[in-house]
Amino acid sequence: MTNGTKRFHTKSRNCDCQGPICSNCQRRNEFCDYLRDYDPQSPQLEAFRRQRQIALSQSNHASLPMKIETFMDENLCLSSYVDLAVSLDYSPISAKERELLAHTTAFFLRTDRAPFTLTQGDSSYTRRSLGYLLPTISSLCAIHRAVQRQSESSDTYVKAVKHHITASTRFRHAERGIHEGNWLPILMFGVGHIMFNFAAAQFMPDCDFDLLDIFHVLRGTAEIGDQIGVFLEKSKLRIILENRRRDIDKVSALDDITQAIDRLSQAKHPDNTSEPTRTHCDHAVETLKWWARFVRGTPTNWKQFMLWPASVTDGFVTALREKQPVALLIYIYWCVVMHSAPTRWYANGWHQRVTAAAMSYIGPEYLALLEWPRLALNLPLVTDTRLQASLRF
Repeated sequence: MTNGTKRFHTKSRNCDCQGPICSNCQRRNEFCDYLRDYDPQSPQLEAFRRQRQIALSQSNHASLPMKIETFMDENLCLSSYVDLAVSLDYSPISAKERELLAHTTAFFLRTDRAPFTLTQGDSSYTRRSLGYLLPTISSLCAIHRAVQRQSESSDTYVKAVKHHITASTRFRHAERGIHEGNWLPILMFGVGHIMFNFAAAQFMPDCDFDLLDIFHVLRGTAEIGDQIGVFLEKSKLRIILENRRRDIDKVSALDDITQAIDRLSQAKHPDNTSEPTRTHCDHAVETLKWWARFVRGTPTNWKQFMLWPASVTDGFVTALREKQPVALLIYIYWCVVMHSAPTRWYANGWHQRVTAAAMSYIGPEYLALLEWPRLALNLPLVTDTRLQASLRF
């Protein structure tokens, strides 16, 4: 894939329904069991097809191709959702926007034998949730195209922003709290919102770029993530997600990370640093050390991404805003650990850009502590103060 984008293939269900073998498996010369339980004549599927057609027409997506989906059991239903999430996470354009929109509509119309109390007896809620989920997907597909084709991305980026605004507006009107009946669409919207902000940061000109934007997005979303986590932990989706993550290779350099953070704890503050700021920074270092051990040097999921930003104190956040050098050093080290996560299309280059921006505020007395992040992210070492000033965003 271009720009380091990975695409993880699962043989059984990440397919395009070209019976008797899907194109992905055909291309890889693999056995395909996607259609094993598929019965095109079943009355349940016929009713489901009619229900889906109605919802598509109501959501102004009637022109989407009708990709037939049948969820024979709870595990297959949830696994289908995971396949959708993985497509968005790793390469939405490879699955085609219209297929993703139709697949999302199909999934959230599945009310009979649903593995969660979602939309049962409330078709109006189904339309409201699709009302913000479909433009969320469209925004991700559009900004993915813009990222992949930078030279012709202006119009596409504008479309992506419009879809994102539409999704956010409809979400605010549709949801008032998280409960058993809506946690899954809110999870999907929330993750899509974060992904969009990561990707949008790649288009920010230097004058508008804020090195703390994503930090604030993750920190602000953490409380919602905790509420969703209560329902996720009780669902079978948790087990499916854990099994999927085992397929992702984890190359951990935990010893190197731990040693680097230990050295970071010895960083000297400027003489005029207040005692509360020193205490907040000490807490942030200890939290970072704990978090690095918790994720084993390689964060792999959204809960882990949010955990450290949500754990630091408000006083540390203030120190970051004020560009306090030790606070910025701690933030840079977090970016390095985040960089070890599996490659995502929307985060390519983010870690380097944020770290370079933060480094430009740090004086030469901290050069030794910048050596590890510089090497980890393959960044030049800025030593000329005039050059530093020109790099500040």
